[in-house]
Formats: sequence, C-alpha cells, structure tokens
Amino acid sequence: MKYLENSSLEALSSTISIGAIDCILDIKLEAYSCKMIQSDKKQWKSYEDGNGLSERQCVMNAVDGKFSATVNNYTTIRDELWVAIESEIQPSDCRIYSFKSSYAGDPFSEDGCLWCLNFFFYNKNLKRLFLFSCRALSQNGGNLPTDQLWDLEDE
Repeated sequence: MKYLENSSLEALSSTISIGAIDCILDIKLEAYSCKMIQSDKKQWKSYEDGNGLSERQCVMNAVDGKFSATVNNYTTIRDELWVAIESEIQPSDCRIYSFKSSYAGDPFSEDGCLWCLNFFFYNKNLKRLFLFSCRALSQNGGNLPTDQLWDLEDE
C-alpha cells in the first residue's frame, strides 16, 4: 500500500479541525494506492443503511450530520470536501466499508471520545483505498462518564 499525498485533503482536514465547536476533531482524509486482500476486507463491514439510499449518500448524510453540529460554518466548506473526495476516489464507483465502534476495546474511542466515524472507500478500478476517519474528543479530556458518550447505533 502506498500513501498518496494530496494537499487539498490535508488543507480540508486542517480547516475542519480548526472549525470545531466545543470539541477537538481528529480527522484523517487519506488516499492509498493498493490492492486490497481478502483478509483486509473481512475486518470491515460493508456500509449499509436500510433506507434504500446509496452507500455514498448514507456516508454523506452521516458525515454532514456530525460536522453540521460540530464544525463552525461547515456549510461553507461542505461542497469543497465532497468535491475533493469525489476527485480522489469517485465514491459512486466504490465499495464502502464502515467500522462502528462498541467503544469497548476500540483504540480510537478512549475516554473523552464523543463520537467517531470510520469509512474506507475501495475503488477496484482505480486500485485505490480512501480512509475517512474522524473522532470528536471532549475538550475536558477523559472527564466524561461512559454513559454520556453518543450511541452510534441509533443512526
């Protein structure tokens, strides 16, 4: 697997992180040139939503919902984000995998993690993988009780 540098994605990650409201956003928008092997596929579940929406639209709705609530003026950079992702990976031609944390034993959801989103976009034709990962961390560090963490299963 080879990391593909993209200054546009790096700038967007920074802009989104800087615009965080009442939390710290740790966001990764990374593209890799690769051949996904079968054992890699088994660790992630295909992203599905029972509403009949495309995988791409379901991911956009999940991301937009979280960022609208946590990124100052997200609407001003929303289109730029999705255009950059479209040009990098062409999501409509991808198989999309998601990782939904149960929080127990998840290295990305330590104390103070309010929510997290983790998506892999795999474009077989481009032989490219795109990671969209974001977690919102409390500005108070690990001071939140576990029962106050947002439940991702309700989405």
